[in-house]
Amino acid sequence: MQIPSTKPYIPEVDIKTILKNTEKALRSGRLWNGPFLTEFETEFAKAAGTKHAVGMNSATSVLQTILEYYDVRGREVITPTNTFIATSNAVIFAGGTPVLADMHPQTLCMDPVDLKKRITKKTKGIILVHLGGLITPHIEEIRKIAKKHKLFLVEDGSHAHGASRNGIPAGAWGDAAAFSFYATKVITSGGLGGMLTTNDAKLADYARSVRFHGEGKARGLQERLGNDWSLSEPQAIIGLAQTKRLKEIVKKRMAIAAAYDRAFAKLSHVKLFPLPPKTVHSYYKYLLLLESEEEKKHVAVALKERGVATGSLYWPPCHLQPVYQKKFGYKKGMFSVAEDILSRAMALPMYTGMTKKERDYIVAQVKGVT
Repeated sequence: MQIPSTKPYIPEVDIKTILKNTEKALRSGRLWNGPFLTEFETEFAKAAGTKHAVGMNSATSVLQTILEYYDVRGREVITPTNTFIATSNAVIFAGGTPVLADMHPQTLCMDPVDLKKRITKKTKGIILVHLGGLITPHIEEIRKIAKKHKLFLVEDGSHAHGASRNGIPAGAWGDAAAFSFYATKVITSGGLGGMLTTNDAKLADYARSVRFHGEGKARGLQERLGNDWSLSEPQAIIGLAQTKRLKEIVKKRMAIAAAYDRAFAKLSHVKLFPLPPKTVHSYYKYLLLLESEEEKKHVAVALKERGVATGSLYWPPCHLQPVYQKKFGYKKGMFSVAEDILSRAMALPMYTGMTKKERDYIVAQVKGVT
């Protein structure tokens, strides 16, 4: 068998709905800023538990918009070293400086102890990434830290559509949040796209302006500098269908993860990342922790030969990326927890439409090579 690391889940009934609505949009001539975008934003705001949602062309654009709204120019924003570099790049694009923080070894998310060490007089805010679809059990502590130091808290929920902790969804914990609809994510809007969620009406209005060249409520009048960061109607149509199916998608991903947990619990050379209580995990990634980096490489090669794709979350981390080493002087050894855990952590295939036959094959191959 050939098992990919991920693929989108769009059932036949949704494909028919998407095609029907796309035809409707094409015939209407309204392919931008139309009724489907409005409906998509409304549905996603409900899923995220916020008053507002603003569709944009990418999560990176959403993050930059939020950071420009909070005016981070000349200031510092703390971000995790364990994330896709786009998270901290957005700080640079907004005129600020990203300050990386180490991760907690059990959650892979930002460690609140290390976070506190990074706060200075120049710190303006924190970006907390819900790595792999997990809302860290330390989020309450991190929120208290932000409040104590009068810092904004932004969630990067690009992995965490439909995730929640103590009943509070990803997107509703901070002052604002950014979600990605890239093709590999839990849900997609046709390969690309992003969404901003917030309870701040002024931020939502600002984002709607910025996504179309800074236009204000009066058409044709640019009130500020903006960009071309809109989400098209065809993308909104796909995103809307995916959002309506989000609870089902997350439920199925959690079932796959639970089956993995049962299968791998007794493997002597592998450790699992347990699910915290009162947590709905969207499982953008499912991770195993191997004993060494060499063992991880060996297992990855062996699984590839057997048709099973694997990945990481993330390796190398931001501070070991060449561009950041040149720009900020980061070196190996500066974030010991991230370097240790991430070099040994392996992501197994995870996609909503995985069949029992495919899952059993993956389990058998992993047991056969570890």
